[in-house]
Amino acid sequence: IPASGLTQARAMGFSPDGAYLYVAGEDAASIEHLEVFQRHAGGGDLTFSADYINHTGVIDGMGDAAAVVVSPDGQHLYVSGTADDGIAVFSRDADSGALTFIEAVKNGADGVSGLKQPGQLVLSGDGRHVYVSGSASDSIVVFARDAATGKLSFIQALANNQPDDLGTTVTGLDGVYGIAVSPEGSQVYATGTIDQALVVLRRDPVTGRLSFAEKLQNSPPGVDGLGKVLDVAVSPDGQNLYTADADPGTDPSK
Repeated sequence: IPASGLTQARAMGFSPDGAYLYVAGEDAASIEHLEVFQRHAGGGDLTFSADYINHTGVIDGMGDAAAVVVSPDGQHLYVSGTADDGIAVFSRDADSGALTFIEAVKNGADGVSGLKQPGQLVLSGDGRHVYVSGSASDSIVVFARDAATGKLSFIQALANNQPDDLGTTVTGLDGVYGIAVSPEGSQVYATGTIDQALVVLRRDPVTGRLSFAEKLQNSPPGVDGLGKVLDVAVSPDGQNLYTADADPGTDPSK
């Protein structure tokens, strides 16, 4: 595979039809690349297709990429760039998998806040909203997504130790990183790595705004396995939730 930018691969995501895989990583000169591979369904092997380089031409926002996500309709692709405090937005050709850079959304620009060192990025199932963890801001940032253009509009930065729209103080988001939306779209889950917590948030399906519901904090033997919780995932049927803990002191049987 003639791929040059994967000396340190960091994040990847499939197109909804599984025909293309997008991988973000650095080359030997520590320059961020986003590479496109066509996937062959028979054996699953990959063919290199295209390479997009951060800070080349108009492309921006992908530094130290943490997440690569294709929208549910397959029309757009989003990359969270930790080093750039931003999100790179691309439009996508569904037939060829090729990308066209649209914009870079950056912390501190156009009213955007809470996006310092963004980590995980997810879209709601209806594709209307984008949720990003701002790890250095201890915030979850909410954007509305224009389905036609893919562009993002800032809605909310829900910050740790600050009140939500209902006046409830948000807790548990210190070092927030992992984030997931429930399949039916009524809740958002986030991991507070420093707080050793899993935070449950209510989602307004119309506005996309979030409010605090509850916090589960590591307190063995009651709640265990959240010692250095990094990521969170919800089963497709919405019945179960799973977390990934990087704390070597956590009992792996829990």
